[in-house]
Amino acid sequence: MAENTNPEFGRKIFFLNPSYKIKHHVITELREQEYEVYEIENYKYAKNILRHNPESILFVNTDSTMVLTTWLSFLKTFADDDRLKTTKIGILSERIDQDKAQLFFDSLDIDAGITSLSGDLTKVLDVIKGILDMLGAKGRRNYVRYSCVNDKSVQMFWTYSDKMHQFKVLDLSSVTLAVRIPSTLPVQLHVSYILDNAQVVLGTRVISMRLITYLLKDSPHGKIAIFLYDRSTSATLKTTIKEFISQSLQKQLIMAINSEAEDSTDYIALAKQDLQILELEEKKKNSKSKDTSKTETEAKSDSEKKETTEEAAE
Repeated sequence: MAENTNPEFGRKIFFLNPSYKIKHHVITELREQEYEVYEIENYKYAKNILRHNPESILFVNTDSTMVLTTWLSFLKTFADDDRLKTTKIGILSERIDQDKAQLFFDSLDIDAGITSLSGDLTKVLDVIKGILDMLGAKGRRNYVRYSCVNDKSVQMFWTYSDKMHQFKVLDLSSVTLAVRIPSTLPVQLHVSYILDNAQVVLGTRVISMRLITYLLKDSPHGKIAIFLYDRSTSATLKTTIKEFISQSLQKQLIMAINSEAEDSTDYIALAKQDLQILELEEKKKNSKSKDTSKTETEAKSDSEKKETTEEAAE
């Protein structure tokens, strides 16, 4: 079983084989509320991704791609891999019945529960959020942050004294932006210094922002400034930034496993083996039960014969 202690800085959340309903109602809302959420479209990529991200939470939509027993065999293999067995597993389904749900509980550590998607989606989301909070998904983090030191598509420009200056963006969230201050900048920044009309480039989008200097610090590569977004920053603009962060983190995730071989395990065959083992165990159990019943019947018969003989003797 995975460790019960929640990590200090939270857990990444993965949705494997997400349905339209999960994508557009659950995942979208969780990202809006600053949970670090990723999508895995194909189970063949899942293990490679999760090995790079131990102690994560994995929600599996078991309603398509494979049948329930095959999904069960797939998930059972996690216990045999040291880098996968710390994953907290949860099941999402619109049609799993009680017997099948019990089979999952009997065979796996379902730390993230089995959640029905057939009800009110608002309530479904509340259930999933409750699970995430119980498992410490956010940890001490209030906001999802994207480290973009090597991402040339993220830039910042600010005009001062009729000259445009370029800042190297180091990371960003929906509330802050960290940059390396160019040595050519003539103005001396200080805490609370306001940058009006800063231009922030996020991929193909350029957005104008009012930034407030929150912190200044020295580093081996120059002075770093952390800016807060001004209170006038709209919710729509913050959502745009969140979407960019999510898309960028998702791309990083896929790039990390590009050179790794896909999962080629035949889980259908494994499921058949598991079924045969279950049937064999059931037969043994029934046979043992019959033997026990037969022994008890014979013992009872012998006892009755003895009593009859004793009565005749009397």
